[in-house]
Amino acid sequence: MRWTFKTLCLVMCWPAAAWAARPFMTDDARLTTAGSCQLETWTRRYSDRSEIWALPACNPTGNLEITAGGASLRESDKSHSTDAVLQIKTLFKSMPTDGWGAGVALGQLRHSSHAPAGLEQGQTYLYVPVSVSFANGRWVSHSNLGWARDRASG
Repeated sequence: MRWTFKTLCLVMCWPAAAWAARPFMTDDARLTTAGSCQLETWTRRYSDRSEIWALPACNPTGNLEITAGGASLRESDKSHSTDAVLQIKTLFKSMPTDGWGAGVALGQLRHSSHAPAGLEQGQTYLYVPVSVSFANGRWVSHSNLGWARDRASG
């Protein structure tokens, strides 16, 4: 029965077709350890722009992770903009070794350039991360299903 559930989860996570846009990030159904913080950082370089991201996350209660951070974006024409992210995530079920876990995350991304007030872009999003552990924890599959509302397009 356990292997049937895991096999079903793996098959459901194997895409026949995928609809996604950059940045192709997938979150896991895990939280930072209770009472601690972590810092996720990365940089991206394209031919015409670069991004530097920093997303600190803290878990003050044991089952609530709060992330507040952002990015600095530079275009080849020397323009500059910033992104700000605020997100909360909690788990419905913690993932044991060779088991599965699931949670929910709610957040908002704001993108502002040097545009007139009220023209900032952004997105409000909600997703359910599901993680499944295999082979004594050596393999973990992560899937996210969610909703996003773009501020500019509605």
